[in-house]
Amino acid sequence: MGRAARRWALVGLAAGASCGFGSDGDTTGAMLGSGPSSPDGGTTAADGSGASDDATVTGDGTGGMMTGVGSITSPTSGPAEDSGADSSGDGSMETTGGTTVDPCANPPAETYQFDLSFATLSPDIQTGTHGTWGQYGYSVTPNAGVISFPFTVACPAVFRAFAFVYDDEPLGVDISQADSLRAKVDNGNYKLWAYGCQPLVGGWGWREVRDNGALCQGGAMSWTLSAGSHAIHFQNVEGGSAGNNGDDPGNVAALAHVIVTSDPAFTP
Repeated sequence: MGRAARRWALVGLAAGASCGFGSDGDTTGAMLGSGPSSPDGGTTAADGSGASDDATVTGDGTGGMMTGVGSITSPTSGPAEDSGADSSGDGSMETTGGTTVDPCANPPAETYQFDLSFATLSPDIQTGTHGTWGQYGYSVTPNAGVISFPFTVACPAVFRAFAFVYDDEPLGVDISQADSLRAKVDNGNYKLWAYGCQPLVGGWGWREVRDNGALCQGGAMSWTLSAGSHAIHFQNVEGGSAGNNGDDPGNVAALAHVIVTSDPAFTP
């Protein structure tokens, strides 16, 4: 997976379209993403209350950004000769014939995808490299270690998230296995995402980030975000033990890629 992410604002991306990796390990599909901005990492106590601490940058942080089909542009106005000066003297600009366009009045959906090179990692996070899926992050220490992905939103919208994660016991829920993370956006409160409740075939796969807790109940997490810079944070929950090589993460909750989207029909 390349380090330079692409940022696309998508119009009506069909549900089920492949993005990066399919749920069965298919590597076809478009890569969608944006370069990093400044995130804030965070850790919590075991009760899930959010307390921030510093994150350490990994990767070169130079992620280029490219606009694509349906991209949102800046507000525009009519021809200069049709735009009046401040004739009233009240500090406002008036127009006599021009039309001001709000690019967020009816915006296309926004979908961004990141690999670990765009993340900031707290000191407890270790990394490995899978021969197929690339670099991933994990922690062997309970309730310690945060992976944060910064992103920039063009227009206000409600966003969901998906993550490409690893479960050492992929076909069922086992309380002895490391298969959950806490998730939040910006300075909100962490919520428990027990992704072991969403069985994975083959250990790795895309899963929707859900507020399902230890009882495997609850729906997708969602966040109403303003235009501008944000960051999504994932905190380790269970302790574990690392594997013997990059293709075998071990008994840990590992994360390699993240998607955030405002498209309600989107699935990786």
